[in-house]
Amino acid sequence: MYMFKKKYVALFLVGQMLFAGSIAQAETAVSASASVVAPKIEVVANSVVPIKNLDRGFVQFNNLMVQSVSASSGVITASREYPPLPVMPMGSSAETTSVSPARIGIDSSTCYSYEKKDTNVASVVSCPTPPQYVGAPDILYTIKIDASTQLLLRDRSVATLGSFAMGDQINVFGYYNSDGSISAYLVRNLSKPVSREFIQLNNMTLVSVSGNTLALVQDQPSPCYRFEGETSVKSTIYPCPMGVTDFSVRAETKNVAAPASLSAQWMMVRKYVVIVDANTVILDRNRTRLTISNLQVGDKLNIYGETSDNGQNITADIIRDLSLPVAAQEYSGKVTAVNADGSFVIQTDTGRTVTVKNPVEVGMTVKIRGLLDEVQNIITQISQMNLSR
Repeated sequence: MYMFKKKYVALFLVGQMLFAGSIAQAETAVSASASVVAPKIEVVANSVVPIKNLDRGFVQFNNLMVQSVSASSGVITASREYPPLPVMPMGSSAETTSVSPARIGIDSSTCYSYEKKDTNVASVVSCPTPPQYVGAPDILYTIKIDASTQLLLRDRSVATLGSFAMGDQINVFGYYNSDGSISAYLVRNLSKPVSREFIQLNNMTLVSVSGNTLALVQDQPSPCYRFEGETSVKSTIYPCPMGVTDFSVRAETKNVAAPASLSAQWMMVRKYVVIVDANTVILDRNRTRLTISNLQVGDKLNIYGETSDNGQNITADIIRDLSLPVAAQEYSGKVTAVNADGSFVIQTDTGRTVTVKNPVEVGMTVKIRGLLDEVQNIITQISQMNLSR
């Protein structure tokens, strides 16, 4: 009974938030150290400028993912998240200004450049790409660790190289070398210590239901939120967790295939595994109770739940299916093909290509506006057609 009431408290508190959204933000690694002053970010005309003079100054990289750690050589390799979310400065001024990093929606393609390590002024720049990865979809950085490198955990406690492992999310501040390596001054592990986090993921596409396990993808940049506690209404915009790299790593999701609509971008979308348990509340768009059997592949879901491994496993407290109840919507676009069965293909205004089934059936009543050829009894130049049963 206690858990039942607690879930409804959570439902009441976060129900109004399930449509909210804005671009995800990430904190800066430099502010992690008491010996380094948080930078003042110079935003020039709401744009990100290319980095210059790669052999001088320090660069800060945000939200890199560790791919390997070599304790013997003191090297961490990390990848830049791909594809990056768009950079959207939160301020309205288009003039050069100084703003707090917390007010800028940043992603893994956004870096900060410093003239030297002890300055408190940084410029927003596009992250440099190592020479060997120019034009490649996957970008890896070699991060060199030595005795002077400060290693920190998320709570700013001191870490060791052994504290870092594949899959960890890190911020790196250091000297960027012309060969593409980074001589690290400070590395902060955002994934440790492991903690229980309450998060919200919006506009997820359901690609598989297997028992009580859902496989979902985030095919469009959508906001994520972190809450101070399970029943807290206070949320902060939060970098979306990394999720799983491949559904095949889980027995329940190993046979998940890419939907045709996502096949071209399947390798780049974020992937999440969500567990539904006896305490999960499932709702439709109108907040009517559903069961897991009501969820269909292709539905758009908002997920509120908890994770302790950067989103690799998420236990859902609340699931809201924005696709139910099914409702007709208006679509507009250009006809690109007409099929033999009377169906036709359109490219919508959003760029999506869909096939429209021929709506005309025997027994329907039709109202048409057009020109009638009195000799051949053919109506052409139809400008309006309404069908009813």
